[in-house]
Amino acid sequence: MESVRKAREAIAERGLIEPGSRVVAAVSGGADSTALLVILKELSKEIGFELAAAHLDHRIRRGSSKEQLVVSRLASSLEVPFIAGAADVPAEARKRRIGIEEAARVMRYEFLERAASDFAADAVALGHTRDDQVETILHRILRGTGWRGLMGIPARRGIFVRPLLGCGRDELVSFLRARKIAFITDESNRDDSYYRNRIRHRLLPYLRRYFNPAVDDSIERLQESLEE
Repeated sequence: MESVRKAREAIAERGLIEPGSRVVAAVSGGADSTALLVILKELSKEIGFELAAAHLDHRIRRGSSKEQLVVSRLASSLEVPFIAGAADVPAEARKRRIGIEEAARVMRYEFLERAASDFAADAVALGHTRDDQVETILHRILRGTGWRGLMGIPARRGIFVRPLLGCGRDELVSFLRARKIAFITDESNRDDSYYRNRIRHRLLPYLRRYFNPAVDDSIERLQESLEE
């Protein structure tokens, strides 16, 4: 399918995953990361790399342990090793005196680095999409940034790689539904008290409707030009 082709091309063109390497896929259970795991599993034999799935229970929402169970079952069905972790993000946010979102991000990366070490991985794959790229650049414009900030999310930063930056969120949902693969819907993604969600649910639809229906393409071209 198209999503697999785009991921394959991104991996090849940017050298994100090498033959003979070991890769940990970060899987929250949402559509993007679930699609990432399924796509990488399909490409693992073709490219020739070993794959594992890693999931961190942030303990932010009730029932988060059930999300871990969903991901573990998916990994089992794909015959992929599963690495589980847990962290009390709210408690750590209070301890570090930072916001919940920032604490979750910091602890997630710390966990993924440990998972990569345990699996002797050469890369950790993250499920960021084209939508994430567009939202990130708009977020930086609104907060104030220079040209480096307008480059957005890099396809590679250290051990972390992002093979799905060419894929749209809706495209990945369709990919999973076509294969009858279940994924978790995070209700917090609908909460417009989060700045990022207001960009996703209010600003971008407004720009598409009243200014430029292809504003996502325009932002993507800007990002690509700066990257070059």
